[in-house]
Amino acid sequence: MQNLQFFIDMLTKGRGIHICVLDLDGILNTDQTGLVFKSTIHSKDFCHIAKSTERGYARCVHCKGLANARAISSREGFWGYCPWGLCEAALPVIRRGSVAAIVYVGNFTVDEDESRVRLKRACRLLGRDAEPLEKRLDECERLEDPGEALRLAELVRDHLLALADRGGAPISELNWLTRKLKQYADDLYCTDVTLRDLAVRYHKSEKYMGRLFLREMGVSFHEYCNRLRLARAERMLLEGDEKIIDVALECGFNNVSYFNRQFKKAHGLTPGEWRALAK
Repeated sequence: MQNLQFFIDMLTKGRGIHICVLDLDGILNTDQTGLVFKSTIHSKDFCHIAKSTERGYARCVHCKGLANARAISSREGFWGYCPWGLCEAALPVIRRGSVAAIVYVGNFTVDEDESRVRLKRACRLLGRDAEPLEKRLDECERLEDPGEALRLAELVRDHLLALADRGGAPISELNWLTRKLKQYADDLYCTDVTLRDLAVRYHKSEKYMGRLFLREMGVSFHEYCNRLRLARAERMLLEGDEKIIDVALECGFNNVSYFNRQFKKAHGLTPGEWRALAK
């Protein structure tokens, strides 16, 4: 039986749709069910652009939290429009009496005119230029029947359950949730990713997740992200000539004063002093 990543890749090959699986109890923590990061989040260009601003990111996080809550409480599949006008189907994966995961099939449209109306309305409300997103909308899959997305989700759900029943070698010695948080930090540390947002995503307590990460990683989630940001800042300061403020923003520090304090705390020098000494 093919592993889950290969199965999803085959279902989406040559198509505009995107399939991702949200793990809620560690069901993706084996060599057969493990997924690359892009298959656990929305990773298409449309979503990257929509989430590129603070308000856009917050809107997407809020919408995802509502979808997760609905899937967990209803235990039934459904589809609808995201705040930006794209369509998405969600299907809970029930195992041993609880929702172990949620399969999402997205990046498609059913009524393109309706999608464009919703997209323009969202951009007006958030003060965004709609043109970049409208261009990406043309690249999304067009489905006449949204039920097709739910049927794809069912295929993924059934394959996942079959693989989970067969078992497999654990991917990591870390708790599955710690591994997910680390994966988010490793891939998205340059964004505004926070433990609060991830608590909404995984439907867990923020305090519990924070204690778990600290116990297993030896540092807080926030500190872990800052270390990754500072490491990238070091490389940029050494290899390029960008302004200090541009380095700070590029590495995920929204406040240059905070960036300077954190950098000096780590190196005993300000970013400017470190760059001058290094060169």
